[in-house]
Amino acid sequence: RVMHVAVTRGREEVVVLASAERQSRFLDELRGLARKPRPVVPTAPRRPSRPVVSTAPAPSRDVIRPNLGDTLRVRSGHTGVVIFRGDGGVHLRLEAGGNLLVPWGETVWRGQESGVLSRPNGGGGGSGQTQR
Repeated sequence: RVMHVAVTRGREEVVVLASAERQSRFLDELRGLARKPRPVVPTAPRRPSRPVVSTAPAPSRDVIRPNLGDTLRVRSGHTGVVIFRGDGGVHLRLEAGGNLLVPWGETVWRGQESGVLSRPNGGGGGSGQTQR
């Protein structure tokens, strides 16, 4: 794909340099000498040879109501401290640096406990202000 993009961007002329010791199939394609690909024959989907094991604990449907200062982990593996609760969710200050908005309803982990991120007191969730 990169080769195609590079070759098609030339306005008047394109020069392709290649090593004589290391032949490239892309050069054969440019010369029109490439072998035609064999047709793909559909096959039945293959089952994995061994079960896929998740490293994250299985999420439950429990509710997690975050407090400012709580440490939460999200599905992507990012971990951070709750610094703000807003209408859209909670803002985490990440251990790796930066901030991350985690929307209400997302599955999170607080310690060993997992659950759905829910607004505190079932209300607006905007009462906590940032601790920057």
